[in-house]
Amino acid sequence: MNLMLQNLLVERFHLQFHRDMKEETTYILSVAKSGLRMQVAKEMASVAPPQDSAKQSSDSALRAPKGPDGCPKLLRGGKPSVLSVGAGDRVCVSARSQPVSTLTRIIGHDLGRPVVDATGLTGTYDFDISFVPDPRGVYQVASQSASPQTTGQFDPTAAVVEAAPSLQSALQNVLGLRLQSQKESVEVLVVDHVGSKPTEN
Repeated sequence: MNLMLQNLLVERFHLQFHRDMKEETTYILSVAKSGLRMQVAKEMASVAPPQDSAKQSSDSALRAPKGPDGCPKLLRGGKPSVLSVGAGDRVCVSARSQPVSTLTRIIGHDLGRPVVDATGLTGTYDFDISFVPDPRGVYQVASQSASPQTTGQFDPTAAVVEAAPSLQSALQNVLGLRLQSQKESVEVLVVDHVGSKPTEN
């Protein structure tokens, strides 16, 4: 919490708090012993941020061809882009010309915890990954709301798609990356009191 916001809360809402140290779980992403499996991007270009618009993601998903796992795959060699959608029981991520920081951000959203990049990789990559969303993360909602099973029609391809792997398994087996958790002491703000009526302007 920045100082300006703290002062505002203290002044307007009579907030009283103290600082404390708390042990939290964080994650470290590194290259697996088996070696990196991500593909270097076909074209080096400026990095585009992940798409935040649900409509843009939906349109891209409709245009992109689907892989054996039922997930849309962006074409290689195009402009830097990221597609993240829910498909049935899984989260589908397709990225082109993206740094590892894009992947750590996506993982962090799913786990609801910070992810530290310890891969040492500095280039841009093309990667596709699908996994079962963590119930604590934002993708659990996304996978349900964006599920293609909304028309009530039987999908004959659904029966042949294998169950989605866990995030850790997908990172290890598909991208050649290892995700490990560790405990760290981090500073937190503990609220002691909040006034029942805010101060007027």
